[in-house]
Amino acid sequence: MRKIYIITLLSIISIALHAQVDKDVAKDVSSNADKGSAIKEGWTKGASFNMNFNQTTLSNWFAGGDKLSIGLNTLLKANTTYKKGKGLFKANLEAAYGIINTTTSGGVRKTDDRWVITSSFNQKAAKNLYYTLAGQIKSQFTQGFSYSKEGKRTLISDLLSPGDIKLGLGLTYQPNSKFSAYVSPVTAKINVKNADAFYNQKIFGVDSNQRYAFDLGAFARIDYKTNLKKDLVYTASIDAFYGYILKNYNFYFANLFNWKLNKYFGATFSFDIAYDNTQPTPVYIKDANGNEQVKLGADGKEIKVVKLQIKQFFGLGFNYSF
Repeated sequence: MRKIYIITLLSIISIALHAQVDKDVAKDVSSNADKGSAIKEGWTKGASFNMNFNQTTLSNWFAGGDKLSIGLNTLLKANTTYKKGKGLFKANLEAAYGIINTTTSGGVRKTDDRWVITSSFNQKAAKNLYYTLAGQIKSQFTQGFSYSKEGKRTLISDLLSPGDIKLGLGLTYQPNSKFSAYVSPVTAKINVKNADAFYNQKIFGVDSNQRYAFDLGAFARIDYKTNLKKDLVYTASIDAFYGYILKNYNFYFANLFNWKLNKYFGATFSFDIAYDNTQPTPVYIKDANGNEQVKLGADGKEIKVVKLQIKQFFGLGFNYSF
């Protein structure tokens, strides 16, 4: 856990320092540039959509490999802001889905699956500081499986299983349209376990024979977006939660680099780190024949441990912003 806290702390410091550099640079440029990064009155909207497709076919290829491999990854990010006087409304949507099918996989497998909706109502309290009522809901679209070496699959997730719903009161610091930091010492959180397949299991922070678990805790989120160069946009977000009641904790650190090569094509690179103590994974060992199997405890139950989750993606393909 110490390494996780260090990674999170360094990430927050890095984003904060970068934001400060942007702020210092803004002091040296014209007032028109300053207005460009300010939060504008009325509605402000933006979105980007990425779709990357890859396909490989091999026949008598000496180096080896799957005879056929087809992959597709999509990512949609959308946001809207409405500012009027001292009031500020913000809403963000992020949705991603990816699949791959190879000759040896025995069917289509997911490589990505998530959606997150975040919104907030803000009332100005002081310069760059707002009282905030914020909500967030996140989950995935379809069933997810883990696969053994032999190809056996085990259901590990589904729509709203897990699901995560948060609603809290706090303060937001937002000096410009690039950077915002939200802290809430009072956030209600509901862990959801909606799928019938998990109903009799204690999983996702929800007891067996229950579909929901309520917690109250502290929540923090940082959002940052900047143009590293004319056609290269970097977006980062960090959120973390600690529950006072259930003692559950999690964090998610997302990084996205979007490089537009022209109006319709570009390159996308993402690197995400997550940790959630309500989502342990099975421990696998090899039997006498070298086959993988789940390690069992003295009570005959699967042994599971919580691990740091890391996901990285790079793709070239359709890329459109509007």
